[in-house]
Amino acid sequence: SFYGIYKIYDKNGLRRLKHGNTLHGAQFLEKSKTKEALSYYHRNSPMGEYLTQDPFKDTHIALVGLGTGSLATYSKPGQHYDFFELDPLIGKIARTYFTFLSDAHGTLRMVYGDARLMLRKEPAEKYDAMIIDVFNSGAIPVHLLTVDAIREFRRILKPNGIIFFHVSNQFIDLVPVLYANAQILKMHPSIKSSSDENTPQRESTLWLALMGKVNTYATLLIRLGWETANPPPAKPWTDRSSSLISQIH
Repeated sequence: SFYGIYKIYDKNGLRRLKHGNTLHGAQFLEKSKTKEALSYYHRNSPMGEYLTQDPFKDTHIALVGLGTGSLATYSKPGQHYDFFELDPLIGKIARTYFTFLSDAHGTLRMVYGDARLMLRKEPAEKYDAMIIDVFNSGAIPVHLLTVDAIREFRRILKPNGIIFFHVSNQFIDLVPVLYANAQILKMHPSIKSSSDENTPQRESTLWLALMGKVNTYATLLIRLGWETANPPPAKPWTDRSSSLISQIH
């Protein structure tokens, strides 16, 4: 598509989706295992734990970045998962070559286009959580993690809502930037990683959460074992000023 070349291939009992050198999801080919989320989204990953234990009783979740649709496998009856995906071809791939979406128990909605623009059309205080998973390649959409963007996202979050960022990236360290952004926005940041040995089924992964309420922050730390970090200082990123070079590993 306009956004690049996608590769879907089967190997060692798994079907994988790659965009360039970046893995965007995988699924077991064996029918008895197809509902098991893999790679960055397995049950013991930060997102797998959050969506299965769900101490906040979320009913509406916005997910930016579709991939294979792995996270849909965690949706429950009565829950609404709204996926915001830039490339309609990814939607076709997820529906045609993978079954996470068709096997989901919750109500799914697909919205195609730039997520920041599309989310502006959503009503205020609609979502319990946002999961933003578009930063693990070499070319990241900076406009989705600036102070200005996060301020817009807070409008559509409920008061106790959480914004999750998947910040696993072999080239760029986004943790200091998001901590700096949080300070400007008076939000509470925390991180959690999964350091499982890398296998085709499970990938090491790092997530960062931003919250506006102290009680939400405490629940995430105490109930699910998220942690505070002490990253090196960084300048906040805004729509007018950002520097990828400053955050290269």
